Amino acid sequence: MQQKKVAEDGLVYRNDENSIFYTLNIGNTSTGTKRENYSYIFGKNVIWGCSLCDSNIWPYNEEKTYVDFIIGIDENGKEIRHTCNPNCLSNYYGANPTAPHYLTPVYFDTAVLNKYYSKPEIYKIEDGIIRCGVLWAIYVDNSNPDYVSAYLGDLGRDLPSESEQHYWRGFNKAVGGKLSLTKVKRDFMCIAADSESPDFVFKRTYRRVNQAYEDKLGWPLFLPLTEQDAYNFETLRIPVNNSIAEMDMLVLSLVKILIDSMNEKKITSQLTGSYEKLVGSISKLEAWLVEKNIENSDEHIKFLRNLQELRSSGTGHRKGKGYQKITKTLDMKNENYAETFSNLLNCATDFINFMGANLENMV
Repeated sequence: MQQKKVAEDGLVYRNDENSIFYTLNIGNTSTGTKRENYSYIFGKNVIWGCSLCDSNIWPYNEEKTYVDFIIGIDENGKEIRHTCNPNCLSNYYGANPTAPHYLTPVYFDTAVLNKYYSKPEIYKIEDGIIRCGVLWAIYVDNSNPDYVSAYLGDLGRDLPSESEQHYWRGFNKAVGGKLSLTKVKRDFMCIAADSESPDFVFKRTYRRVNQAYEDKLGWPLFLPLTEQDAYNFETLRIPVNNSIAEMDMLVLSLVKILIDSMNEKKITSQLTGSYEKLVGSISKLEAWLVEKNIENSDEHIKFLRNLQELRSSGTGHRKGKGYQKITKTLDMKNENYAETFSNLLNCATDFINFMGANLENMV
């Protein structure tokens, strides 16, 4: 039934579905000499949308399917596969008692991360989680250098079926792996634990010490990366392809983050002597440490110079005798770039920790 009523100064209407409503007012002005007439109408007409099931947008525009993943090897050496559909897995509450558990680890080649590292504007890989904007996210164990793992139920619950599940299935492998200690502490012991992977240790240390310098001295030890260079920090990682091309790219990123981003201007302002002939951030950092009588800095300055030389002879120019020499100096493992770059990250972390430990002496 339509509802109309006359208000004190106009007409009010609202239909039974509460989808149409308006007020009409007519009157004259109460000020001025002409007292002109006026009228106005306020209205609302609600246009009902379709139900979510009929919206034709994800996830309502598809019936989700689930991929079978390899979860082990039987006594005959055959792969054991099972669906990742969470509704078909057992849990701690008695569901599907004969099926694999929701928390069954599934293992993947580390190359599965390539897709996400190659598009940092879309994906973000953090310690223990991969995100695709606000569309999806999945918790993973990415603390092991030889493989990545995720729980069988999470693969079904968190990954879109057609796109991501099939992509991950291509890197699925049966390995005698195990969860990292970090993952076990977090998921089963309710203990907040930091990753021990060199790349995440480096990033965590970098942020902590840089903030400590800003808090203590009023300026960061390392300048923030520009928006165009931020990917160098976000995609810094242990090599997943074991290729020289990936190694070159990561060395270049590490130099940008560690040497090129050093706050050279502020470091120079701390020097009291005459150092006009000093060129580059490493030389000025060394002079600052000498002036402050900081002991045991030689090995860290040497590492920075070696890293700079590795970039110059290996990435900035054709690889020649200079590159062969610096690879021997750094004891780079031939065709084992994961171990080599892990060592570089460990040395970089040691340097940053050294700067953090001597912060009080830098004032």
